Amino acid sequence: MIEFLSWHTSCYIKFFKQVCLVLDQFKCRVCGAKSKLQCHHIKPRAGGGTDKLSNLMTLHEATARKGRKTPNRSSKAE
Repeated sequence: MIEFLSWHTSCYIKFFKQVCLVLDQFKCRVCGAKSKLQCHHIKPRAGGGTDKLSNLMTLHEATARKGRKTPNRSSKAE
């Protein structure tokens, strides 16, 4: 049963990462890079943030290391 839950959780996380990438058009929200992308929380879970898509954003790995603050998806300029 634990193996199933671990597999199920892994699939769930991968799904949300893919949806995050699609919503951000496969580019970093800060620098616009289209490679080495990662999905990150806008408001960290440790700080009360959720795993909802509205709290996830796509960042380039170098941008993520810098810890830049960015607007949430609803206020993103199109």
